[in-house]
Amino acid sequence: MPQDNERVKKWSVGWLAVPSLLFMFASSGCSDTVDGDPAAALASCNKFCEAYLAANCADYPTVDDCKSIECSDLPRDPVGCQNQIRLYYDCRQDQADICINPDDAADECWAEWDALLMCSA
Repeated sequence: MPQDNERVKKWSVGWLAVPSLLFMFASSGCSDTVDGDPAAALASCNKFCEAYLAANCADYPTVDDCKSIECSDLPRDPVGCQNQIRLYYDCRQDQADICINPDDAADECWAEWDALLMCSA
């Protein structure tokens, strides 16, 4: 009988591990894909900051401040989201009015922002 009890304990522990692994993979969201290059996303963000300050936009006093706030955490974002990050910052630097508030309805990058939010969710 103690042997049966030991077997039940091992079986229970083994089955607890399976849902834990499934939850881990499911909760990783877009990070389980290989669609993205953190270096490219960071480069795009850095170029955006340079263009933003060159256009005399007022939100950041220096390029370094912009890069620190906008770009410094990007390499730690999920790998699968890196492509969306790059697309968003590419769009931001290419829009007609780079100084526009991204919350403004006239912002040209709503689709890219929405895709980025969906990726991060």
